[in-house]
Amino acid sequence: MDSLFLLNEGELDLLKEIANIGAGHAASALSQLIGQVVEMKVPSVKVSRFSDWLSDHVAEMTVACAYIHMSGDLNGHFYLSFPLEETRQLLKAMLASRDVKMEALGFPSLETSAFGEVGNILAGSYLASLSDFTHLNIQTSPPTVLVDMAGAILGEGLLDLSLYGEEVLVIDCELTNLAESGSIRCTFTFLPLAEDLAKLLALLGVQDG
Repeated sequence: MDSLFLLNEGELDLLKEIANIGAGHAASALSQLIGQVVEMKVPSVKVSRFSDWLSDHVAEMTVACAYIHMSGDLNGHFYLSFPLEETRQLLKAMLASRDVKMEALGFPSLETSAFGEVGNILAGSYLASLSDFTHLNIQTSPPTVLVDMAGAILGEGLLDLSLYGEEVLVIDCELTNLAESGSIRCTFTFLPLAEDLAKLLALLGVQDG
């Protein structure tokens, strides 16, 4: 069975490079959006078992998340999540305001629109870079903004887990020069549909066995 665990160190480095290219495009777009220089880097790209990653790291952490459904040649789910305090700093920088109403996030509001736009930019830039490299046609839904414990959010859209492998691709990112607090951490969690995974792995040069 095809698995993200087939990725070797070189292939993970390739995914990291693809993510860094997307990060560069995303940083430029965010810089133009908020009128100040934003830098973005990708410290790590790793594969983890879904259950292990939830239990060990994020299940009980409350996060703000932009959820995007992927379709076309690559179907699955893409989550962009920020810790709540760092979400506040992000929105303060975007809205040029110290009076960010975090309780409005996830409901129709300026805060939700701003955070959704971040999701569009960051996820869109990464998936565009992946599409450019693999020549896969990847279409994305408008982002859905959610605020909850990470374990609950990552269950959204995954009611039939039999369609997915046991693993997720986890991409850690860091934004700098965007807020007074310094760096802002975020995480991409990428869950391709199992039937499309072989196609993706082959295009990345992975050979089973």
